[in-house]
Amino acid sequence: MHYKGHDIKRIFGPAVRSARPLIVLLLLKGSFCFGISEEKEYEAAWQLCQTGKYPQAAEAYKKYLSRHPRGKFIPEARFTLARIETSGNNAFGHYQFILDNYPAHSLASQASYATAQYLHNVGSAAQARERYLYTYSRYGSAPAGRESLSKLALMALGSDSLSKAEAYVNAYLDQYPRAPGGAALLNVLAGYWQQKGDNARAKEHWRRIMDLFPGTPESGSAREYLIAALTQENQDGSQDDGSLSEAGPDNDLSRQAEMTQPPNVDQPPAPEEPAPLSFYYLQIGAYNNKAIMDGWAKKVRAEGFDTVVEEVKEGRGTIYKLQAGPYENSSELKKAQQSLKDKFGLKTMVVER
Repeated sequence: MHYKGHDIKRIFGPAVRSARPLIVLLLLKGSFCFGISEEKEYEAAWQLCQTGKYPQAAEAYKKYLSRHPRGKFIPEARFTLARIETSGNNAFGHYQFILDNYPAHSLASQASYATAQYLHNVGSAAQARERYLYTYSRYGSAPAGRESLSKLALMALGSDSLSKAEAYVNAYLDQYPRAPGGAALLNVLAGYWQQKGDNARAKEHWRRIMDLFPGTPESGSAREYLIAALTQENQDGSQDDGSLSEAGPDNDLSRQAEMTQPPNVDQPPAPEEPAPLSFYYLQIGAYNNKAIMDGWAKKVRAEGFDTVVEEVKEGRGTIYKLQAGPYENSSELKKAQQSLKDKFGLKTMVVER
């Protein structure tokens, strides 16, 4: 059957006019779907991570990056790719991309610290030192910046750059006066001088620990070392400089040394190398599935908590210990512990690392 032009218009015209609202609605709906397709694509890659399908997740993230070069989840995709990449060079590239293009993003400080760690691990000490310094300078208020300053102090001490090490430690104490890492750094310096046989310098740092960080494990250790040092000096017939009374509540250490130490007690052996830094955290959980751990980390960070992950090799696998912190005093620690319990029902434990 053939229709003339006016017949087609007469027959189909009313249908087309009545369908116009539906056509517009479908077009709007389609554009809306296209608008959230990026989010769905990113979420699909994330779901693959959560199920432990890391090779597939890596491919999905790479496709997302290719399809959405200016997408709104670029930093998150790059950061996750860096974590699941089997190649250290590729991971470094993803972290560096975040630093180059999104330096103000919340993940940038961690990305910067990760690149410094990578350079340190592969033996590029000079480049690692520069990157730690950049991380501290650019992100000093973040945990990554604070830990970078600690790394700089330890690297300087390891290369016998005493003036730099002292400067970094003093900067740490000035900028983070209540952070537990300050006591650990002073303890490292004391151990260094004790190893070198300079007990006067060692005692100076032990006294600072007792003055600045009373009640900490490092303060207790410092007190014991001071008592042992005085005992040894008394046995050698030497006199202390009399300034020990400035060490706060332990102002009669000389007398305590005579009462608590038997005669001819040898001085505790000096450590072969500086003790590692200690920080205090709340352990949220230990996971053998990194994706599940990442999911919890994302939830916890969304509520304003800082998180770190400790990776422990166990057989052929890895255990990921998710921890919140660090915290500077017991009141902050208890407050955070209660908050994690109220918000997520999590029963956390205090750990030192």
